[in-house]
Formats: sequence, structure tokens, C-alpha cells
Amino acid sequence: VRNTEKSRKHQLTNPKSHGPYEDDDPPDGPGDGDMGQSQQQQGEDGAAEGGESEENSFLSRQKTCPHYRQLSTSRVANLVHSAFVPNNGVDCCSIGGKESKFGAHDIEDLVQFGVDPNIQRGIALYRKEPTDSLGLSLKKGAGNRRGCFINKVIEDTPAAMNGSLQVEDRIVRVNGNDVFNSDPAHVSTMIKGLKKDPVVLDVTRGGSGSLSSRGGDGNYSSHAACPYYVTQLLAKDAEIVFAPYNYVLDPGIREAMGIELANTVVVLDEAHNVETVLRDAGSGRFGEIELCDLIVMLNNYAIIEKSTANMLELEDGNVGESETAHLCEVAHTLLLFVEKIVNKLRDDKKYFETNPGKKGAAQILRECEKFHKSDDSEFDISFEGPTGHGRMGKAVGCRPFFDKLGLTESDFLKLSVYADAFEKFLRGRDGNDGSSERDRISNLLDRLMELIGKMNSAMNESCHYYAAVMATANGSLEFAANGEVDSEGSGRWPKRKPKPIPLIPPRTAAHPDRPPNPCTNQYCRAQCTDVFNPIRHGSCCDGSTPRWEAFLCLELLTPGPLMQQLANECRTVVLASGSLAPIPSLCAEL
Repeated sequence: VRNTEKSRKHQLTNPKSHGPYEDDDPPDGPGDGDMGQSQQQQGEDGAAEGGESEENSFLSRQKTCPHYRQLSTSRVANLVHSAFVPNNGVDCCSIGGKESKFGAHDIEDLVQFGVDPNIQRGIALYRKEPTDSLGLSLKKGAGNRRGCFINKVIEDTPAAMNGSLQVEDRIVRVNGNDVFNSDPAHVSTMIKGLKKDPVVLDVTRGGSGSLSSRGGDGNYSSHAACPYYVTQLLAKDAEIVFAPYNYVLDPGIREAMGIELANTVVVLDEAHNVETVLRDAGSGRFGEIELCDLIVMLNNYAIIEKSTANMLELEDGNVGESETAHLCEVAHTLLLFVEKIVNKLRDDKKYFETNPGKKGAAQILRECEKFHKSDDSEFDISFEGPTGHGRMGKAVGCRPFFDKLGLTESDFLKLSVYADAFEKFLRGRDGNDGSSERDRISNLLDRLMELIGKMNSAMNESCHYYAAVMATANGSLEFAANGEVDSEGSGRWPKRKPKPIPLIPPRTAAHPDRPPNPCTNQYCRAQCTDVFNPIRHGSCCDGSTPRWEAFLCLELLTPGPLMQQLANECRTVVLASGSLAPIPSLCAEL
């Protein structure tokens, strides 16, 4: 199978191989065939006239999207609205044919727009009679500017009824014929000579209309924009938006996407799946090793010296006030939070590994061998949830789990504010890290925000959650039992490679036993009672490969809390499905 994504990225990063890309017929590999020769020749011609061409100079810049070379800027946003949000209503019962858009667009239009936002393609005009006028008044370009421009769109004509053409649009093509440098007289004669409808026009709006963008060969212009972000812009002013469940039901995604549900009507089709989707959206699973990665990342920022350049603004949305704090203090607070969870997981895992009873690791391994369990089987270590009679007759749910960690509601209010400021700092900085390192940090940041958000929800709705520490074999049950993996495999189950715990500086692969640096934060120094044994963060990050990995599992047992949030935000929620009965139990669940 040919790696289309690799080929696509290669074409965008290598000017010499940057040529037309066909999804239906991808290249065998980067740089195959004669791909990009015409583009390279064009770049050489451009360089001969005025130095490096704009297209090739842009290709050498850093990319932020694998398919398109820029996200949606303010200028692109204005072009989006001019192209897809007509100012005047279009009469869909007027003159038209199968190629008329009448203000309606599909995903192909968005993709074509993303290739070059300045090009408006396939504007089909139909006349009652072949001799009728299209309703366009044409003019020459201002000054020495060549080409044919629209001077006026006459009312009650095919051009006005289509609604896509605007004054100052430059006509680029007429039924596929290039008229980029033609004068108005030539374009008018060409249109009058067409005896068969539709008359299909391509125009440029607000751009130079370079040869590559007019060629229709799939090359990206220097103004290329990702259709994903273009769609986000359009959704803000759209009356009807179609989206997968998670975009609306998951509070984290709603916040990240900036989806506003105030005074909206939400229609959930196939609503028999809503309960499961809501429970999954409110639940979370966080592994010991990825939490150690978080500790290493947060420690790197916690040891940064205090300076005015690293001051973060802390915005408390509840009281509407803002304060400032140093980056190292914010990172240190988040580090202490993550470290508490890791210590809890490691303590429970140690008990699991040394327990000789039925729920100990040794007995479980014997049962797995006997019953041929899969390598990804999970085993309970500890559990806190809504069982029994609670405390004093009141449901407590998973509250004991937070009591053992020493976390309170006020702690999560502070953590949420600090995490928002930390995220804003990391998202906003340019940085000189490589793209892979930026992606890694971005993924860790997403997991940190999810961890705090899910744990905050579990704290506030503790009677609806259970918190459990689970253990699973690191890679395979064979490795958990013997500390080794058969490279050839036994053929019973596919072997996964065990994951090592990351190293925290100054530890290295050659010197994993070095102690972490003492914490210089004022809070930790005050907590230390032995000057010869200072507090050190990240002692667990020693580069070892554990046989078992512990996981923190937060499970939302009922969809009610998230459904209530949704109902409070929007005007109406409509559930549509063919299998919602019995209705009373559904209403009770939601």
C-alpha cells in the first residue's frame, strides 16, 4: 500500500518534488516520476525575473499543517465570508441548471477554496435564450494592470440571480479558456459566441491570480488555507451545523473548539447512543508512564529562574479578577499535583506485586497462563465508588480517593486557573523546538488539561463517579512474569514492546542512578525537615522498564451530569431515534 500521507507531506516540504497530487492515483514514493518538473521550471523562471518566487520561498518556511501552508488569518476569514456567505438572498426558483450553486456549497468547494482562497471556481450562469446578456458590465484594470474586471452586476440578470459574482472580480477563465490577460472586448466577444449554456466563469477576488493557482493542477498558492479551519469560521455564523456527537456532548471539545450553545436547538440523531457517549466523555484513563512524562516536562519549567519575561497572568473566571505568577511557580504547583497521583499509583502497584493472595500479581499470572488471557487484560488494585451505605447515610462516591490524596475543591479551583495560564503560555510561544518535540509537548499538555478537568468533575460529582487503580502488563504478560520477551513470539498473542519510564535530568541512560536535583522552590524548602535530605521531584523517573503499569481510571457512571450541562447551555435538546423506549427510564438516566 502506497503511503499517501508521506508522499503528500514530502511534496509540501520539498520544492523540487512539489507537483500535482491525485488522491485516486498517488505516487509510489516521494519524488517518483517527473513530478514537479514543470513547477521547478516555473520557479526558475520566476527567480530569473525577480529572485526567488513567492511560491518556492513559502515552501521553505515552517509548516503548521501537513496539507496546507497556513491557517485561517483575518484576511482569509474575510474571503471565506465573501465566498460562502452571500449578502443578498438568492432566488433558487430563478434561471438555473444542474451546475448552479445558488449559494449552496459542499466539501469540494471548501477544499478548492483552501487551495487558493482568491479563486472562485465554477460559477455557472444560465440564460433564457443564447442571445441574452449575462448581466455583466466589464472594464479594464486600473492603470497598466491587464485583464478583464467586473464593473457592475446588473439586477434581474443571470449574473445577479446566481449571487456569486462581485464588483472588481477579475475573470480568469470562460468555459475553461484562459482569459487572464485578455481585455474586456475579447472576453465579451467570447461570451457572446457561446451558444450553449452554462457559461462557466472562474474569477479571482483580492489576489494576484498566479499562473499556478489558475492552472487547476492542484498546486497550492501562497495563501492556501486549511478547510478544517475555514469550516470553523463558517460555523460561527451558520444557522445549521452538522457535527459528530463528541463536538457537542464533550465539554472539553466544546471549550477547545469554542462552540457556543447559547440559545441554540440541539438535535441528537440516533440518540440511543447518547448515554454511552456521555459516559465516555466524562471518563478518563491515565497511565503511570505518561504521568511520569508529565513530571519530566513540568520539572523542566519548574526549574526556570524567575524573570519578568516569564510572568503568567492568572485569570479566575469565577470572581473576574486576575493575578500574576512566575512560570516556575505555576509549573511547580502542577508538578506537585501530578506527583501525588503517581505516588498513589506506585504505592498501590507495589502492594499488588507483593500481595500473595488471590488479587496479587503472582496468582493473577498463574490464572492468565491457565485461561490464556490477553496481554491487555486489566486487574483491579483499589476501588473507591458509590457502594454500600456511604457515610452517615449520605452517598460519598469516590470522595475517599481524593481524601487519600489530600485534594480539596479549593485545590482544583487553583489548579484549573494555573493550568489555563500554563496552557496559554505554551500555546502562545513560538519556540525553537523541532516539530516532533512541539507535538509531544502539545500532547502532554492536552493530557494534563484532561486530567485536571476530569478529576475536578469527579470531585464535584463524586456520587456519580468511581475512581480505581488498575494494573496491566507492561507490553505482555510474558514480560510481566519473566522480565523478558520472546523476540520470535509464542504465537498465542502479539507481543507489545514494554515501555520504559522516562529519565529526569540530570539522570542519563549511562547514569540512571543519579539523584534528581534538590527542589529550590520556597514551599518545598519550608516543608523539608532534614537539610541533608532535601525534597527532590521525579525520583520515580529512573529510566527503568517496569513489569506492570498502573492506571488511574475515572469512570462516570451516569450521563446525567454532562447532559445537565448541555441542557443548561442550549435552548432545546431534541432526541431522535427509533429505539428510545422505555422513555421514563431514559429520562431518569439523562
